[in-house]
Amino acid sequence: MGLLLIDQEDALVEECELAENREFGLYGRVQGGRIVNCRFVANGGGGLVLERSVDVVVAANVFLRHRRAAIRLVRGQRAEVANNLIVASGQGIAADAAPCVIRHNTCLESRGTGIEAVHRGDQGDLRVFDNLVAFSAGAGLHVRDEEAMGALAASDRNVLWSNGSVAQWTAGRRTETFSSLEEWRRRTDLDRLSSDADPAFEPDGTGRLTPASPFRGAASDGGDAGVDFDGDRPRAMPVEGLSLPEWGRRLLR
Repeated sequence: MGLLLIDQEDALVEECELAENREFGLYGRVQGGRIVNCRFVANGGGGLVLERSVDVVVAANVFLRHRRAAIRLVRGQRAEVANNLIVASGQGIAADAAPCVIRHNTCLESRGTGIEAVHRGDQGDLRVFDNLVAFSAGAGLHVRDEEAMGALAASDRNVLWSNGSVAQWTAGRRTETFSSLEEWRRRTDLDRLSSDADPAFEPDGTGRLTPASPFRGAASDGGDAGVDFDGDRPRAMPVEGLSLPEWGRRLLR
């Protein structure tokens, strides 16, 4: 086990590295917490798990090579997951919190779903926007909800490129998979301004977009889609020595 935070108030974890732990990099149950500017690498049980936590922010972190989900929120309340760079994990983000905002994250080469979120309509809304998900073996986006498709959930201005499927919706035991963004929009009324076009990554493996990328300045706040490395928010640390084009070629073979 890496870092353990149980029944803490106003926890702050910043500028740390949690790597190669047998279980999780961080496991917590907190009342108020911020996890920012940290690096999580190759932790056996996943990057971080926050269970039944309230008022939490997970922002500007880097997650590399996890067998399970890089970020998992379990039965949380009032959570924000923003500006995280996630590479080569079993799942990118798995968020069960209400209300919950998931924005400006870049999720690459997940072996499962890029972003999975549980929508609990009776407890608050779900907002998923300005994210970039690419090369996931599973769906780029998966929403779980007992309500009608799209009810009280908001998802838009996401880039969902070159994933196993564009999106999935699960209600109870039934899961419906959408192979096209147009079909997803038609059935759910979500992601009207989202795209499945090539993001045009820089070849240096940092997850940045080239100046010619159509998603430069295309986010709802005027920043870039996915991690906004150059914005006013805290910046995720760059990752050296990875090749995004190679990830894409390997998965599309």
